[in-house]
Amino acid sequence: MKQILLRAMLALVAAAAATYAGDAIVLHFRMAGNPPGTGAAYGTVTYFYSADLKNHKFEIFSGQPQQETCVRAIFPHHGYPPCWYSRRRTIRTVE
Repeated sequence: MKQILLRAMLALVAAAAATYAGDAIVLHFRMAGNPPGTGAAYGTVTYFYSADLKNHKFEIFSGQPQQETCVRAIFPHHGYPPCWYSRRRTIRTVE
């Protein structure tokens, strides 16, 4: 039983590592020939700031929306979050 669990855990780690490596390779080819932060590998997401209020609600500031650079990949790379994650978090809470 221990042997089966060990092999399953090893296979899961190997699959995760292969997925991350494949994602990094695809991103590398998308970035080829483009300056950092531009090109087909990067996107921008507009987001707003909000603040928590005492009555468990929040207030969205009506100032200028902020821009965030993100990578078009499954995992975060080069210090940028993936675009699919940033598009779902368009309101950021200020503490």
